[in-house]
Amino acid sequence: MHAKYIIWLLVVASLFFAGCTKLSEYKNDTANISNNQAVDCLSNCTTTYTPVCGVNNKTYWNACAAKCAGITVARQGDCTPVVKTCNDTEDGKDSAVKGTVTTSDNVSLTDKCLNASTVLEYYCSGSEISNKEIACENGFECKVGKCAEKEPPAPACNDSDDGRNATVRGTVTVGDDTLTDTCNGTASVKEYYCDGNESDSSLMDCPEGTACKSGKCSEVEASCEDTDGGQNLTRRGIVKVANATGTKNYTDDCYSEATVIEYYCDGDGMAMKKVTCPDGSTCVSGACAQNECDDSDDGKNATEKGTVTVGSDEFVDKCKDDTSVTEYYCSGSLEKSVTIECDSGDVCVSGACVGPCEETDDVDDIYDKGTTTQGEDEYTDKCKTASTLTEYYCEDNVIESKSASCPSDYTCLDGACQYKCTETDGGKDYPEPGTTTKGSDSEDDVCVDADTLREFYCYSNLIKNITTTCTCESGACTG
Repeated sequence: MHAKYIIWLLVVASLFFAGCTKLSEYKNDTANISNNQAVDCLSNCTTTYTPVCGVNNKTYWNACAAKCAGITVARQGDCTPVVKTCNDTEDGKDSAVKGTVTTSDNVSLTDKCLNASTVLEYYCSGSEISNKEIACENGFECKVGKCAEKEPPAPACNDSDDGRNATVRGTVTVGDDTLTDTCNGTASVKEYYCDGNESDSSLMDCPEGTACKSGKCSEVEASCEDTDGGQNLTRRGIVKVANATGTKNYTDDCYSEATVIEYYCDGDGMAMKKVTCPDGSTCVSGACAQNECDDSDDGKNATEKGTVTVGSDEFVDKCKDDTSVTEYYCSGSLEKSVTIECDSGDVCVSGACVGPCEETDDVDDIYDKGTTTQGEDEYTDKCKTASTLTEYYCEDNVIESKSASCPSDYTCLDGACQYKCTETDGGKDYPEPGTTTKGSDSEDDVCVDADTLREFYCYSNLIKNITTTCTCESGACTG
């Protein structure tokens, strides 16, 4: 314990010579405890110099030494006096700028509005904060802690018909914008009005006995107007009737192909009746239109089947019996018909007079290519496949056709069933003697002389032959 005391006497002496504190001050600070207690306390402290400033504004060797002296630490470091500073973000008394003044001891104050025309301006007076009330200039007002130019007042809203008045056409004006009442159909008006200094609108129904016209509800005078001038069957008209209940349109329409529904005015009201269109005309799109007649065979042509078209009606030439035709034709805009006898030897087939049906081969003659004709119509037998053909023939003086199959040893070629051409040596096989056969015709390969062979073969289902030079023996080349 004595050694620790000696050590701290040295510490106190070093403090004295370092100017940190006087020995007498230290003694005074520890006067409330005995020297032995102070020495015992200090003997537990480190001798490392980490100065602290006490609440009594005196510097101590370290926090432990301050504690032994019974003093609370105010801050780390020695008690060197701190110079207080003041900073203003706007650098002065500028009422047009919102500024903040801050001192080094963390006091901060921001400019603010006292009222709509006065700003409380904070500024630095040395190292201290001062303030001043500054009145904003004319045309300016205090907003968000500064004097700012006043915004122009919102334009006033004016309504020429003083509100929601459906019977007067009014105009709402807001600044440069104008909005005028308009009709929403005939039963209501779109009424513009002022809501404060802003415009608004709503739909207002017209009172009973009135209708909207030119942007306002007005009393309706009964009237009737017909666009086709009355009972005009050849023109589609629209009758417009206006009265206290509103306006309604009635348009001429077709009741049927031959009848039109005709609307017309009867005084201030509407009347209607069904009218039959005149002969030669039909109702099209609410009006009687003159029919156009068209004949595909250009008149009384008994040799061609024709169709007469009048409006939506069609009349097709037809056979009255085997030797006469009912022929339709146009007479102006109407269809007419007449019975025409076919020429001698001709017959009526499918609505036209044609010559007799003739064929160059017999019916069911599949082995002979034939042609069947009637008038200008001509049909020739033809192959469908390699084994079937289409055979044309006459039946009841009408050209008919059927499909026929060739026998197994026949093939269809050029519109007829023909014998198949066959060869035993497979074709032009010179070293092999062969026989080529078609029906009853048969040819064997043969030596013309000792140096020449005649070779028979099939070509396009016909028997053909060719000669070749070789050493020929028994219908074949041997060398």
